[in-house]
Amino acid sequence: MAITKMWTGSEKYICDRELAQAFHMARVIGMPLLIEGEPGTGKTELPIQFAQDVGVELFVYPVGSKSSVEQFVAKFDHVKYLRDSQVEIL
Repeated sequence: MAITKMWTGSEKYICDRELAQAFHMARVIGMPLLIEGEPGTGKTELPIQFAQDVGVELFVYPVGSKSSVEQFVAKFDHVKYLRDSQVEIL
């Protein structure tokens, strides 16, 4: 099913237009979106509210100051390979 509707927030999360557009484009092309910003600006709340609003499971990968891109990519690739292998079985 093609993604056509842009998600602009929920009752608990108001998404500004620029962020809503970036989030929508990431969903349309099927690529991850890196969200950065000061503490308390809603970076974590965006995916939580989206998942609850549309009823999908959220993939969580906590990062910290010692986290590296390589660690994330390796973890993300393992999840993708697992998901792809399950699709092939079906």
